[in-house]
Amino acid sequence: MKIAKGFVLSNVGNEHVVMAIGAASMKLNGMIRLNASGVEMWNMLKEGAEEEELAAALVKEYGITAER
Repeated sequence: MKIAKGFVLSNVGNEHVVMAIGAASMKLNGMIRLNASGVEMWNMLKEGAEEEELAAALVKEYGITAER
């Protein structure tokens, strides 16, 4: 999995937001606010994490089952 081209994570004040730049801004007009889990997932995706790795990180962090 990977982050789509043209999307960047930025800090706005004390918020983490994903913004579209360039041609991607034609698809998304606005920002997506991420919580701490979202930022962690974003960073893992930047490193090339696959779905199973993302799920494992959430299982570890929140003590939930992978199925959930």
